[in-house]
Amino acid sequence: SLNGQYLAGQNAEHLAANGYTYANVDLTSSSAGYKIYWGYQFNRYVATEVIYADLGSFRMSGNTAGPSYDLTGYTRIRTTGLDAVGMIPVTPKISGLVRIGLVQGKNKNSVSFVNGGSTSWTDSDSGRKLGFGVEWEIAHMLHLRLENEYYFNDPNKRIKLISIGVR
Repeated sequence: SLNGQYLAGQNAEHLAANGYTYANVDLTSSSAGYKIYWGYQFNRYVATEVIYADLGSFRMSGNTAGPSYDLTGYTRIRTTGLDAVGMIPVTPKISGLVRIGLVQGKNKNSVSFVNGGSTSWTDSDSGRKLGFGVEWEIAHMLHLRLENEYYFNDPNKRIKLISIGVR
């Protein structure tokens, strides 16, 4: 989940900086995201992971004033990063997970005006990532993870990703 009002305001600021006086924008839906990671486990307690995450997209609709246009568009949110992962054994097969990382986020934005024309732009910035979860060893070399992660990088302030994964 993402603070939709923050994203709507950010997109409105971009439109205003390019000559469109902002009037109104609504975020109508968001999509699910996914994460791909690759890493190395140093021991039972510490690992490092490189991640790529597609954190979903938001569809928007609204209008501008001066000039007056109805608009539709979307923002697609992606990030890459490097995480340190701490594993806290609870039982021989179950471990708690704590992660902290550095991320580089990128928003690809596109707006089409109903009367014709369009504009697009990309916002990007770096930040940090925090997360926690649980990992269950189903079989040797097969683990199931349930994680809750927070990506703190402007352009988005905070994005929350809840994921189920296999490693």
